[in-house]
Amino acid sequence: MSSECSEGRFTPVVNDEGQYSIWPEVSELPPGWKREGAPASRAACLDYIRTHWTDMRPVSVRRSLDEHPAQRGGGDRAAPAPSPDLVDRLSAGERPLRLRIREGSSVSDLRTCLERGWLRVEFPETRGGTELDVEVDLSACRLGDPGASDGRIHLEGRLTLDSVPVRCVAEVDRVTLTGSGRLVRESL
Repeated sequence: MSSECSEGRFTPVVNDEGQYSIWPEVSELPPGWKREGAPASRAACLDYIRTHWTDMRPVSVRRSLDEHPAQRGGGDRAAPAPSPDLVDRLSAGERPLRLRIREGSSVSDLRTCLERGWLRVEFPETRGGTELDVEVDLSACRLGDPGASDGRIHLEGRLTLDSVPVRCVAEVDRVTLTGSGRLVRESL
């Protein structure tokens, strides 16, 4: 995004599914979107969206659940217990994961990411796949022989997810960049 766009004025916009975004005030809207709210700074538009977009489900999903209450646990059945939050789910035990470096990744690309101190970790079996940017804690990692082109490595790093400080702990194959891992809540 150009500095002109990032520093300019924006307008909150909404589509037919009730999903919000912001759009540069001077740009033509894409099909299916309409302006909502007054032009303002980027931060003010994002605040507007936070207060107005209170149900993240698309309108079509909400309508479907209203028309078919059994899909949401209605009727004579008891309502299902709320699902645990993402931190709880990813802390509950080992889950498959993969490192997302870039297409055509190699061991040298992995080394470069480790030297920079950041890795993107994906938990593909979560709904929609969860990608997390993890600040690598090299003192806690076991990388084995730095010149090796295969084998498993132990990675650890910190991040904050849903305002909760956590540590990502993973065992990953150097070649496939896949393995398993979990989150561990960190004490404050």
